[in-house]
Amino acid sequence: MLFYDALTADDIVKEFMEDETLKKIAKELTRAIQKNISIDWSVRKSAQAGMRKIIKRLLKYYDYPPEHAKKALETVMRQAEKMCINQMDFVLMKRAADGEDEY
Repeated sequence: MLFYDALTADDIVKEFMEDETLKKIAKELTRAIQKNISIDWSVRKSAQAGMRKIIKRLLKYYDYPPEHAKKALETVMRQAEKMCINQMDFVLMKRAADGEDEY
């Protein structure tokens, strides 16, 4: 799962939370980010703020340890930005393969 490692970067978190709960959070983060990510997400401050809000809400909902939430948030945001870049590369390659001249 894409965000599971981000959530468990601090080993202490595994002591406070059950593995199944961490997996649920990772799955929900993946769905939420895929649903809300856009090509220009990495440059739009409002989109980034919205993504941070979604991540914080999920962490709080599942009682993720608050003292570790900031680190998890930053790690998830970095991974989400990479997802955005990968998505943009995919779109550009698809357009090139389809013979579209304009990007």
